[in-house]
Amino acid sequence: MLTHCQLLSTYDFTLCPLIQAVRAGYTAYQNFVSNLNEPVPGLSDKENTERLERSRRMQNMTYKDFLQTEGVVGNPEFVSERLLALKTEYSLTGFMIEANFGG
Repeated sequence: MLTHCQLLSTYDFTLCPLIQAVRAGYTAYQNFVSNLNEPVPGLSDKENTERLERSRRMQNMTYKDFLQTEGVVGNPEFVSERLLALKTEYSLTGFMIEANFGG
């Protein structure tokens, strides 16, 4: 059975609204990451250095990496299962969500 990423990589992105939504999410993610390059007033030098290092790692992330670690796209059942798995794996306390309601 193909993984979610393998299936996504086989599609012509212009044919599937779901794939277009994934691409839009990835673009929004890249824009978000670019904002992490700037120091934040009030953070310590160490915190701003860690923020910059994370930004560099995130900027080098491939589309496949994005789907496996940062992006969750699919029907409500898949998304909820994936978010719960990520919450458990990384001990997350919250999520940033880019909702696409279609239409």
